[in-house]
Amino acid sequence: MIHTFFNNKKILILSPQPWNYFFISKHHYALELAKDNDVWFLASPQPGIGWKKLELIIPTQTRLKVIQYQLPFPALFRFHMKKLYRFVNYFRVKKILNQIGTQFDVCIDFGCYALYDSAEFVKAKHSIFFPVDNFGHLRFTKRGAQHVFTVSDVIRQKFLNSGINCHFINHGLAQ
Repeated sequence: MIHTFFNNKKILILSPQPWNYFFISKHHYALELAKDNDVWFLASPQPGIGWKKLELIIPTQTRLKVIQYQLPFPALFRFHMKKLYRFVNYFRVKKILNQIGTQFDVCIDFGCYALYDSAEFVKAKHSIFFPVDNFGHLRFTKRGAQHVFTVSDVIRQKFLNSGINCHFINHGLAQ
């Protein structure tokens, strides 16, 4: 069922990690989804100061576009001026999405807590919040999403205990 749903869709992945040599689950999901879908991977802001936006098309996956960008102030603002950082980042990402000009079928938020309060600003037919880490500050909200998926039964149980339906997605290759 999931495989047939994720077929020939336009998918936006919001990642709190950059696209680099160190791949974790969200990178692997992007590569796998790009086999049958058009996927935009919006990485977290890159170090540096400026408004630079880079869009990389992965040669072996022509349906995967990685979007990397910068903000006009140092990265330490992310931790010391959180509200300003989120405010500027929000408008920067909105501008990037407007430049892309695509109506997304699916938006997947992999827990961009330091970047956005929620992913509601992304206009997509389906939205998924996908927390993968059991942080102490993990708030049990959908962050503007229609669905919550996780690879952790501990996280799933915490969402269920707070009255939010959460679906377990297996993380291993053998299952």
